[in-house]
Amino acid sequence: MAKLDPVKYSEFLHQIGKGMELDFHEGGVLWQDRVFLEFPLFYAPPEIILNGWIHSLLNYSDYVAIAPNERNKEILSKNLKQLAKMLPDFDDKEHSISLYSNATPLRVRIEKNRKSQKFHVKFNSHKTIFPSYEIDLGRLQPSVINGKVLRSSYDTQILHDNGRVITAFITCNQEYDTWVESSLPFSLSVDVGVYVKTRATPDVGGERVVIEAKEQEAGLYRAHLTENRKRLFCGYPTNFGKNGKNLYHQYHIVSLLYLARSSDIDDATRKKMLKYAHLWMSYTEKREKNGDHFVPYEDILSTLNSHKFIIKYKSWEELLQWSKAL
Repeated sequence: MAKLDPVKYSEFLHQIGKGMELDFHEGGVLWQDRVFLEFPLFYAPPEIILNGWIHSLLNYSDYVAIAPNERNKEILSKNLKQLAKMLPDFDDKEHSISLYSNATPLRVRIEKNRKSQKFHVKFNSHKTIFPSYEIDLGRLQPSVINGKVLRSSYDTQILHDNGRVITAFITCNQEYDTWVESSLPFSLSVDVGVYVKTRATPDVGGERVVIEAKEQEAGLYRAHLTENRKRLFCGYPTNFGKNGKNLYHQYHIVSLLYLARSSDIDDATRKKMLKYAHLWMSYTEKREKNGDHFVPYEDILSTLNSHKFIIKYKSWEELLQWSKAL
């Protein structure tokens, strides 16, 4: 309806825009005015899902184009610049693929010193623009619906406590250093997991990392979970779960070219987007030679346009040639 008559439905569009602009810390999906989240987490730093962020920007930019104001133009500009800055965080050179998100829930075993021992998890931000968080490990309790226990797998929480050992989910997020703290000695261990291209999270197994908490001061013991970050999955490669074909890696590529061409951005931001789009295209070519299958770029562009309010580019070949000419 709004697509046919944007003037008539301007208030409806305005309300949708205000919903997207609701701050994360108030229950919304806009984090620090710079990142649109696919969904919010409240017991861990936000997980940034790359295709969700990009999809939001593709559609929010249409909203800004038909109902511009200083606030939404600022939000769009900050998001586009932040996206370009953070693209290296979504590049997995080891597996030649883009990452689906920047966070992975780790199943951590904590050996306690005392049955009643309590723990806190501190997420210290690498970037001044993002806040740090501190979470009581025992605060989040699972929901029970129709007798079934339901959990949010990306939130920080205890899965099981037998009095001696706690099993917990603690997220490894690329934007944060993660520490576990307690008033008594303890040790923690985590199996780093194994990459399986059809999974959305690491498979069980892999190297076991054991970390002994160190006494920092009287009554404070800390274990640095992400001290050996390179050994952990902090964000997982985009998987091949759509009928054996990889859809979202291709979506990342096509969408970056679309945003780079259609957006009012500075040259450095545009070049950064193009750099990673072309790098990830080379990953597609490499993996296709090794027998992996990807959704064609033309199909991705068609799907992208089916969700757009304003359609600017219908030809993948034209979009590609434009990107190569710069």
